[in-house]
Amino acid sequence: MVSRGVLRTMSRAGSRRSSRTGGIHHPPAHRLQQRLLVLVVLLGVALLAVTSDHVYDLLVGLVQDLEPFTHEHPVASRVVFAGLAALSALLTFFSSTVLVPLAVQTWGQQETLALLWLGWVIGGAGAYAVGHWLGRPLVRRLAGPDRLDFYSARLGSKAPFGVVLLLHLALQSEIPGLVLGTLGYRFPLFLLALGIAELPFAIGTVYLGSFVLERRTGALLIGGALAAVAAIWAIRALARTLEEGDPDS
Repeated sequence: MVSRGVLRTMSRAGSRRSSRTGGIHHPPAHRLQQRLLVLVVLLGVALLAVTSDHVYDLLVGLVQDLEPFTHEHPVASRVVFAGLAALSALLTFFSSTVLVPLAVQTWGQQETLALLWLGWVIGGAGAYAVGHWLGRPLVRRLAGPDRLDFYSARLGSKAPFGVVLLLHLALQSEIPGLVLGTLGYRFPLFLLALGIAELPFAIGTVYLGSFVLERRTGALLIGGALAAVAAIWAIRALARTLEEGDPDS
């Protein structure tokens, strides 16, 4: 995707930063287990809703309870959903995906997709703003010093677009935003990569939410398997790409 020569040039530009990290080797592949664990937990909750009549009835009841609010406050309910999606893009421990079946039932697939994608993009842009305006010390606390040093040593303000896109595909939204904001990466290119990367995730999440509502167990399992394969590919591709640009390699 990106030539070795470009990556070498990029890595030399960050060699001073690398020397301060003490030769940290913190490849993104270590995120694979965490990403798969989150996927398994979410898929398990979805399967429980599909296979358990009691849980499914609770889900349907929740949708019915929320219908008056969404009908009486159409704008506010959409803003709340998009805002929760943005928050989930900023906070690793919070996920808005559990609300997707409710949103699909209320607004349909297309509108839910648009709101979810917009919220994630806003959240990712918010992470960039935190990194860009609040500075490196705060980002080191939020993202972790080892993680920040690892990516800072291999990226820069002029990192190739393909590498930035892989970063978004492989990692949670807040990590690329915090790191690239700190490095001063060009915001328009950051936003473009963010928007492209979040789109397939939003599409997949909406479809999985629809499968829950329709109680399609087979489709849910296939979708979860495809999501796991995509996560493995993205993280390993990023690891290989950054290894080529590793100043210590």
